[in-house]
Amino acid sequence: MLDSQLIILISGEILKALQMGFPAFGPTEIAQKAQPTNEGVPSDPTVFFEKLFDLPRHWPIIGFQKSTPEVDFSESAKQLYETTFQISALRWQDPESLVVYTASDLLNYVYMYFQLKSVRDGLIKQGVNVLKVNEIRNPYFQNDRHQFEAHPSVDIVFTHMRTMEILIPAITSATGESYPLVE
Repeated sequence: MLDSQLIILISGEILKALQMGFPAFGPTEIAQKAQPTNEGVPSDPTVFFEKLFDLPRHWPIIGFQKSTPEVDFSESAKQLYETTFQISALRWQDPESLVVYTASDLLNYVYMYFQLKSVRDGLIKQGVNVLKVNEIRNPYFQNDRHQFEAHPSVDIVFTHMRTMEILIPAITSATGESYPLVE
């Protein structure tokens, strides 16, 4: 699975989670981190995601097969990968209101969504599995209004297969030579 396919799949699942969320979430954006955007912090609640790294596991599975009637061959390699995505959330919180959900509430909802059996089964059918979810961090930063704001994040590790294939032209003729035996 290519990175772009995995990113489309994961962002689609995050969007589904947000659309299924309880009504208090209201309109929530989803954005890939470190992409060209307008300056400043988004004012709407936003869930960010970014790919952190790939970790190839074990040895690749190598295969050879005849690929065309013209006797070309192909060599393929399949490799199991663990790909880690970081998902984070931002939502301005009014310190005087105790009924408004927080960025941590939003992120915990997305975290719990990826733990649902039906979601995991749907991902497995598409060749992706949720391997593990690490702790949910909740660091604070000072925003542009000089208020402390939470920016929680969680790392989710997905497993998938990455494949590649190359064509190898067949040899059409071979000539042999004889060599004398050495005593």
